[in-house]
Amino acid sequence: MEVDIFVTKRCSKKFSFFLYTDVIGGVASHRHVACLAHSFDRIMNMLTRDKIEEYNELGYIVLESFFSGHKLSQYAEMLDEIRRNWEVAKHRDEHYFVENYGDDNELLDVLHKVQGVCVVEPRVLQIVGDRDLLDIIEQFVGPNIDAFGTKFFPKLPRDGTSTKWHLDNFYDDKDRKHIVSCAIYYEDTDRENGCLHVIPRSHTDSSLVKHHVGPDGKGVWAPADETSVKDVVCSAGSVVIFSDQLIHGAYNNTSEDRCRYSTAWHYISGDRELESFGRSTYADRFNVRDK
Repeated sequence: MEVDIFVTKRCSKKFSFFLYTDVIGGVASHRHVACLAHSFDRIMNMLTRDKIEEYNELGYIVLESFFSGHKLSQYAEMLDEIRRNWEVAKHRDEHYFVENYGDDNELLDVLHKVQGVCVVEPRVLQIVGDRDLLDIIEQFVGPNIDAFGTKFFPKLPRDGTSTKWHLDNFYDDKDRKHIVSCAIYYEDTDRENGCLHVIPRSHTDSSLVKHHVGPDGKGVWAPADETSVKDVVCSAGSVVIFSDQLIHGAYNNTSEDRCRYSTAWHYISGDRELESFGRSTYADRFNVRDK
């Protein structure tokens, strides 16, 4: 899928004009000012042509420190609460997965992943449906937006493992033209604590890459040309948007004392149905914007 949307510099001037002229009895309407402020925010959230071209060429873009300050702290604390609650209750069901090194070598006290995190904790939909983030996503999938396949990866120090090379569209009904994946990192992330790595331009291969069971018996992974690997090192609050057909994975967390909290999910146009992730049949699919 190629995206080609951009905004001219005149938009900000147009906003100033509307703000000046939209008055009621000489006093600006709070409602209209608020609406215009949101319109201005949307303009500022529009991707530049360079970013669109970068996504089309490489298959991914990084929005550095997209979240910051109080909002970032609030979101990270929400995820920390989920982890701490699990450490007390030690749930073992279809949502909670512990670290597993194969050969039944499970670390029962170390949380690996929460699958369907928005089902487990609906407050996470605040992140999935963040208005500023959806303004970006809208440029890829249109104004009616669903999210599905919500996940939380605590990736704890020393014990945090991660996914090997794979394509999201291997799991997503192959509807690759209408899905974008989104990963958010709540702490500074580098190779030591388990950053994302990608094979740039691998999304341009029109064939579906065959996956196979990993040597440790865990997961179904894809082969990759590791001579062209790009580590996605980024700061806390960064958002990575990538093609559903991009080959990607992540490193294990080998640091001594640094977590690497991240979330990941997929966005799709709300009018698109997926056989395995139906809007009315799959619990972990949510309508987050409907225009």
